[in-house]
Amino acid sequence: MGIEELNSQKSGLLSSISHQQGQLAELQMKLRRLITAKGKFVNNLEAIKQNQEQFKSLEINESSWKGQRATTFKETYEQQVISNLGKFIGELGRVQEDIDQAIRRLEREIAACESSILSLSRSVSMVDASIQVEVQKAGK
Repeated sequence: MGIEELNSQKSGLLSSISHQQGQLAELQMKLRRLITAKGKFVNNLEAIKQNQEQFKSLEINESSWKGQRATTFKETYEQQVISNLGKFIGELGRVQEDIDQAIRRLEREIAACESSILSLSRSVSMVDASIQVEVQKAGK
């Protein structure tokens, strides 16, 4: 292979490295944002769980609610408020799992991108060595 072809190959490899580095920076930025968002989400989830405990421990004012009316209120409250809040918190747990999966996916993409950059850098080194050989041949 001639020097011009090798230089062209090197230029293509360097362009690919530049593209991969841009992609890597974008992935790392997405990961940082997602980790920050997850932290806020987890804090909010913990606050909601604490509120759930407060809802569970609420007592009705027995001077205002008496007899069947109090019983009906308690049953309705437990069935609708407490039960639905529990379902909502369960759904938030699944959302957190989805966020964790997205983080792991981004981490894999970052690792693949870093590996690609390393491989391309090795290829540039090999092309540089080939260019040096061709330059030496041309000088003889």
